[in-house]
Amino acid sequence: MKLGEFEVRLVRQIAVTARKSADTLRALGMETQLDAYATIYTELRGPELKSVRGEILDRIVQRVANASAV
Repeated sequence: MKLGEFEVRLVRQIAVTARKSADTLRALGMETQLDAYATIYTELRGPELKSVRGEILDRIVQRVANASAV
């Protein structure tokens, strides 16, 4: 697959943002949530698990949002 210059820049920007977000979560002491998110995202890949994965990830994101608001 050949990517255009815009797509490559976008992918790089997303990667940088993801790293910064992960660093922020670590600084907040939320490594457990970060690890859980990564595990769920990579392990529950089947199409039949999409809704389960989404629900669990939504809960993790909500916990992170609640913690960051404090």
